[in-house]
Amino acid sequence: MEMDGHHNGEIGFTLVSELTAEEPQFTLSCNSTDGPATSVIWTRNSDTVGEGTTVLNDAVAAHYTHTLTVTGRLGGVYVCTVSNSISTTASSGQNIEVASSPTNLMVTQETATSFRLSWTPPSPLGDTTGYTISYTGGGSSGSVNVAGGSTDSFSLTGLDSGETYTISLIGRSRHIPSAAITAQIVPSEAEIVLDVFPRVKFFGFSPSSRAGVGVSELHNSHLHLPLLECVQWEGGQLGGGLETH
Repeated sequence: MEMDGHHNGEIGFTLVSELTAEEPQFTLSCNSTDGPATSVIWTRNSDTVGEGTTVLNDAVAAHYTHTLTVTGRLGGVYVCTVSNSISTTASSGQNIEVASSPTNLMVTQETATSFRLSWTPPSPLGDTTGYTISYTGGGSSGSVNVAGGSTDSFSLTGLDSGETYTISLIGRSRHIPSAAITAQIVPSEAEIVLDVFPRVKFFGFSPSSRAGVGVSELHNSHLHLPLLECVQWEGGQLGGGLETH
């Protein structure tokens, strides 16, 4: 919007803190161009929350900026109003959105290297548009974004068996994330199942066969156990062996 050689652009938003910070911090910048420094008044939902004077940040383009720093999940309509030396004013506003927190974070399915998380989305969803899951443990860490405010589950894979993982879940909006909910989870050892009664069949050898005791393996998804084949002589011939399969 023009004001006697000044232009007040859109308010700039920057999230300064980490997503999972207990008290998030963000900045709002009020920018004007083409004129001397101007005074600035900030309001949030019509209440004054800051004021000051713009400073020159680009001498060539004559850009002037004033920055408001906010700590906490203080959403609402922020407006910056600038005034020049001849009392002309202009304003620009932006609605800062804050996500609501999910609840009831838990594990519903589990393997040695993965688990499926579930949670209850906020009700009403409000400004929540998705979630970020962060995890640390087993010497590694990472995070993943999950789209959709109504989404209520997600599977984490590639984890280390027996290690303790700390999981953090936050709701996301266009601007301010929700408070985090956390859980500690240990992927359990996979269950080992053995075939107690493997199928067998008999076979025979001729005397010219190379005799000896052979070895076969019982194959399992988790173990390979060697078994000895049993052989015996019958009427001058080698026979009666057992083969597991």
